[in-house]
Amino acid sequence: MKTDLRRSWVIIPLSFLLLPFYSGAQQWVPIATEQQIASETSSFTHIVTALDGAITVPYVVYTESGVARVKKFDGENWVAVGDDVSQATVTHTRIYIDDNGKLYVTYVDAANGNKLAIKTLNELTQLWQPLNNDPANLYISAETVTNTIGQFASTPRNALAFSSDNTPYVIYGEGAALNPFVKRFNGTSWETVGGGMIATQRAIGVSIAIDQNDIPYVVYINHATATATTGNMIVYKYENNSWQQIVVPSPVPGGSATSGATTAIRHTNIVFNSSGNPVVSYFNASNSNRNTVIVYNKSAGTWSLNAIISSRDIANNSLTTDPSGNLYASFTDIITNGSGRSVARVFKQLAGATAWTEVKNFDVVLGIDEPAGNLSHSVRAGTKPYVVYTKTNSNGIVTPIVRVLENTAPPPPP
Repeated sequence: MKTDLRRSWVIIPLSFLLLPFYSGAQQWVPIATEQQIASETSSFTHIVTALDGAITVPYVVYTESGVARVKKFDGENWVAVGDDVSQATVTHTRIYIDDNGKLYVTYVDAANGNKLAIKTLNELTQLWQPLNNDPANLYISAETVTNTIGQFASTPRNALAFSSDNTPYVIYGEGAALNPFVKRFNGTSWETVGGGMIATQRAIGVSIAIDQNDIPYVVYINHATATATTGNMIVYKYENNSWQQIVVPSPVPGGSATSGATTAIRHTNIVFNSSGNPVVSYFNASNSNRNTVIVYNKSAGTWSLNAIISSRDIANNSLTTDPSGNLYASFTDIITNGSGRSVARVFKQLAGATAWTEVKNFDVVLGIDEPAGNLSHSVRAGTKPYVVYTKTNSNGIVTPIVRVLENTAPPPPP
């Protein structure tokens, strides 16, 4: 009898000691795999989240055999949102939602000169339509917004952001020269912000964010020639009715000629941190193609290097801020030179901090999954990050996968 009591006394404290470790164990839990979203070849996945009461609802846009579609997760199943966004082949689909819950989808219309198109969901008819259901508002550009350089295959052709009154602003590069433009919807039609192009440059890797004072900031690379695979970083803000350049030095303070370089770069993104300062992430060819993060201090008018957060070459780069001011970065990483890998990774920087921490399963060294393509993430609503990416399923077909970061339950006692 005494032996049994001793055994019980030993086992119980050990099990309790293990509970704190496992109770906070985080896991990227799949909520869509195989054919739950699409059954045919898919690409250009993008995700946004919204709150329905206290429930976070993920919306995913993607192309299936070239046709743009949107689905959402209702807690049990992935259900179609509206009709097909497009009838013919499109590329570079992206999805956004404003603070009123209005959904927007942008895409490049490959069947119509690769023009940039934008549609919103009519909640009453459940149809995807141009703004105000006016056909004149369908196309934002008059010419192509894309390029054929393989190194920019994962680079978005546009980006969209909302002002405090939910006015959508969109940036893109147009025509053979890829000149940068920003347009906003004035309630009736799309109008060019500033009256013309931002600058006579070739803009790739376009991104836009709007600060707490409703001042738009944009970033892109100035593509030196029509066949170049990198460019130098360009940042502008729109204030007092004009585009004003914010010169980005190379290298930025805090970095070396390689780690802080801003000249041979790709895949630029811009957001604001919890201090209201612009943060830019990008692919830095001068530093083994790693993901590099820099910050602009608006008060001091100075740039600084924040961090290098990838192991090696990145693609599918994105950067966002959650409701608490935490920053999230996602990208695919080859990890080591020439590996051929494409590992989906997410990093987080707490509001007010400078360090980045990888958001991964507690029991892995790095990453979420591989090989992954078309990766994006959303932390817009709620407290949990979501990711979407594409991967070849068990039938040999590339389809979307969606995961959410959850804290797993502790294991049963031994």
